[in-house]
Amino acid sequence: MKNKLQSFSVILLVKGRIDFTKRWLNYMSEISFPYKIIIADGEDDNLVNQLIISQKFSKNLDIEFLQFNTHDGYESYFHMLKTSISSASTEYVMLCDNDDFILPEAIKDILKFLDKNSSYISAGGKIINFEIDNYKNLPYGKIINFLKPYSYSRENEPVSNYNEHINNVFSSFQPNFYNIFRKETLEIIACEIKELNFSDLVPMEFYIQLRSATLGKSRVLLN
Repeated sequence: MKNKLQSFSVILLVKGRIDFTKRWLNYMSEISFPYKIIIADGEDDNLVNQLIISQKFSKNLDIEFLQFNTHDGYESYFHMLKTSISSASTEYVMLCDNDDFILPEAIKDILKFLDKNSSYISAGGKIINFEIDNYKNLPYGKIINFLKPYSYSRENEPVSNYNEHINNVFSSFQPNFYNIFRKETLEIIACEIKELNFSDLVPMEFYIQLRSATLGKSRVLLN
């Protein structure tokens, strides 16, 4: 297998919520996350960069910091998305938010699958959602409740018939935003999203679902 430490990047897209970014970085530091991290910050106040420097996260994390200004709305966010993906020098990339927790062993399994199956453009694992202190928007709390997991109806995408696939995407939504993608594929999708300039993030997620199915196969590793 290829050296995965040099062929995979996580792209963290953030704007505000600095406490969540700090929690995310603390977690990644505690697990000694071994892969490349690209942090794209849409809040042009330099707080995230100062956090990285002051807490010395770069000592045991491979971080590249990119500063943006996304105050103009979704168009500038889509520009940040596209530019961040294009900046990656790795074969595989994964998008991430600052309220996510990544399991390194699952990453290894997904990368191994993609290495062995060149016809697949992306793969992901099961997503487990949780809430803190009755849905308070806080990074820490006293009570954590794990929510009902997504019901995955499509282990392999696309399904055999495109009409059936389109109907299934809208009737049984399952996210692939957090899949690990081959960089060139996600870059194509991000460029198109920037040109289309959606007025909300929900149609963007549906577009990723539908467009990726025309570019190659995807897989959810459920075991």
